[in-house]
Amino acid sequence: MRITGERFIPNSGFFGPETEIRHLQRYYSVLNLVKENVVLDIACGEGYGSDLIANHAKFVYGIDIDQETVEHASNKYKRDNLQFKNASVVKIPLKDHSLDVVVSFETIEHVNEHEQHLFLKEVKRLLKNDGIFIISTPDKRMYSDIPNYKNPFHVKEFYEDEFLNFLKTYFSYVDLYYQKNQMTYILSNYKNTNFTSLPINTDSEQNGRYLIAVCSNNKVKHNLNSIVI
Repeated sequence: MRITGERFIPNSGFFGPETEIRHLQRYYSVLNLVKENVVLDIACGEGYGSDLIANHAKFVYGIDIDQETVEHASNKYKRDNLQFKNASVVKIPLKDHSLDVVVSFETIEHVNEHEQHLFLKEVKRLLKNDGIFIISTPDKRMYSDIPNYKNPFHVKEFYEDEFLNFLKTYFSYVDLYYQKNQMTYILSNYKNTNFTSLPINTDSEQNGRYLIAVCSNNKVKHNLNSIVI
């Protein structure tokens, strides 16, 4: 599988540990939501996330628009309850209302505005009425504007309010989470495990650089809050 920088590939040596943790945390955070469910991972890439979900789900479909990527995932991750397909986000070869959960991390910013709406309509077609959609995207202000950065693979990024309003067009309930790297220093004598949390305010980012939304037509009780140490 070619390394282009567009798709995260674990253990490739191309991506740093922060990138790896960021991607893995998203998948680990949804594991309680996918238990014994039929799940679709849109833009599954290398397949590591679909494989992780398949440890807990009833069945997992992983789709990606790149045929070489799909072939790689199919050869590397083999499970009876896991299948990879070559498909775009706007035309997915699965039956109406056949899925309990759909996840799509860092995907929607890779297509234009028209295709973003087609993407959400396709998700709605595939989900059961009480299904759950988990989606992540960079916050344009934190990711692009402030650092004056342009990702060559991104077509249409979202500001936070814009992203929230976009999702509420399609779902009755949208819970928004913020993912960021918070610097941590540990002061320890290594003799016990009791620590005090010190809320020191700095000028660093208050909100996360990445937005993760849990969307449904019903309230979702499970939350995604997590800390990776």
